[in-house]
Amino acid sequence: MSETDLYIIFTFIIVLGLTFFILTLLNKVTFFYDTQDFVCSFSQVLIPTFLIGIFSSLSDGYQGIDSFFLNTTLFSQILATLTLMTSIFGLIYCIRYSFGASLKTNGFILGTLIYIYKLFIATMLCFAIIGKFQDLIDSKNSTFGTRTAAFAFLGLFSWLLAKLINGRTVEQINIQRGVS
Repeated sequence: MSETDLYIIFTFIIVLGLTFFILTLLNKVTFFYDTQDFVCSFSQVLIPTFLIGIFSSLSDGYQGIDSFFLNTTLFSQILATLTLMTSIFGLIYCIRYSFGASLKTNGFILGTLIYIYKLFIATMLCFAIIGKFQDLIDSKNSTFGTRTAAFAFLGLFSWLLAKLINGRTVEQINIQRGVS
C-alpha cells in the first residue's frame, strides 16, 4: 500500500467521522442508542483485549491449551473455562446488541456503517483512555501538566459521550416527523 493510498484512506475515515459526528449532534442519526449500547461497543474491544492480556501473561509452562490443561489443577481449569465461555457469550451479546441498536434507528446501510465506525472509535478511545488513566496514576513520571491534560481529555470525553448517546431523542424526532 502506497503512501497516497494511506492518505486517501485516512482522509476518508476523517471525513466519515466528521459527517457522523455532525449528523449525531444534529440528531439526524443515532450513534449510541443508549448507555448499554455504549458499554457494549467498548466491551467489544475490551473483552478480547483483556482475554489476550490474561492468557498471554501465563508463564511459558502454561502456554497452549494442551499444556495449560495438563499442568494445572481442576479448579484452575474450570475457572479458566468459565471465564473464557462467559467472555465469549458476553462478546456475542455485545455484538448483537450494538449492531441491533445501530440498525434500529439508522436503517441497514447507514446502521452498518455506523456500527463499523463505532468499533473503530471504541478501539481508538479505549487505548487513549487507558493511556490517560495511566498518566493519572503514574506518580513517578506524572507532572501537574500531564495530570491536567489527562483530566481535560477525560472531561472532553464525558461531554462527547453525552452528545453521542442520542437514540431516544432521534426516535422521538422521527416519530414527530412521521418517519418510521
